[in-house]
Formats: sequence, structure tokens, C-alpha cells
Amino acid sequence: MYYREILTRLATETNLATEILDRKRRAKPRMLVDFSRSPGKERVPGGSDTRARLMAREQQREGRYLRKLYETRFHRKNPFRVVYDCSAFPLAQIARQIVHALELKGRIPKR
Repeated sequence: MYYREILTRLATETNLATEILDRKRRAKPRMLVDFSRSPGKERVPGGSDTRARLMAREQQREGRYLRKLYETRFHRKNPFRVVYDCSAFPLAQIARQIVHALELKGRIPKR
């Protein structure tokens, strides 16, 4: 008798039928299924998805660290940017102009 009153009160508070609540109460607990359900509509990722994301993050973090380490140890500054059309100029003239530009920038001593 006492059980019916509690079930009826719970049904009115949750707007569910008493039969549904009684069926849920008597059902076997499905811990894994209930745990894997998320409160919203979004899907809970599986173990392999989570592991793949963690590995990707770790690789990105390691890549950034290695890039920073490389840039600090092997600092290289481009002397200048130059583009030549090799079909319009002979290679000897291009070489002379690049050497002259390096001399003007102070990257090599003047002749």
C-alpha cells in the first residue's frame, strides 16, 4: 500500500505513467548502457576515438616543442628574397647579382 502511494506521487511529479515507472524499477540494472548514455543528444566517443584524439594532441604538442627547439638552436635568417626567371637571365649574371646583394646586406665581405 505504501509503495503504491510513493509510485503514484512520483508519477504525478514526473508526468510519467505509473506502469512505466514500475517497469523501470523492476528492470535489471544496465550499468554500462546507462553510463554510456549522455544527458544530451550528443554521442559519447568510444575508447578508440578518445585515444586517437589524445595521440593527435600529443603529436601536435610534441611538434610545436620540436619546432620551437629547432628555431632557437638553428636560428637562420634569410638574407633577402629574390626571384629570377632563369630563361631571361644567364646563370653567371644571376650569380653576380646575388653576390652583389649579399655584399650590400653585409652578409659577406666586399671584394
